[in-house]
Amino acid sequence: MTMFYSPSAGGFYDDSFKPDDAIELTDEEYAGLVAGQRGNGFVVKDGVVVVAEPPEAPARNPGQICAENALKRDELLDVARLRIAPLKDSVELGLSTDEDVAALTAWRQYRVAVNRVDLSLDPPAWPPLPE
Repeated sequence: MTMFYSPSAGGFYDDSFKPDDAIELTDEEYAGLVAGQRGNGFVVKDGVVVVAEPPEAPARNPGQICAENALKRDELLDVARLRIAPLKDSVELGLSTDEDVAALTAWRQYRVAVNRVDLSLDPPAWPPLPE
């Protein structure tokens, strides 16, 4: 089946129905366009259909950067909290292994490091997750 792209309709059509301005595509062109679309859409340049360049993202202001980084920080702290809780329980109940104690220390150090990240940086220097 032959595929076509219509600039006026902004869509793909097969040979059973196609608008008057439809441009015939090879199988490779069609597959490449569909794979590369990712929400960018298409344009016709010199009679050839190509994936449109994504619009440049608007610059973020310092408040937006801090807010986005604060959300990321909170997500990382949630991960740390979930890892720390059972380790802390095992230590407090006297059921911990040496590995539990070491992991608890590593996760607590990670949590402190995450809290000390400068949220005004873009991107900030997030600490690596403990092993």
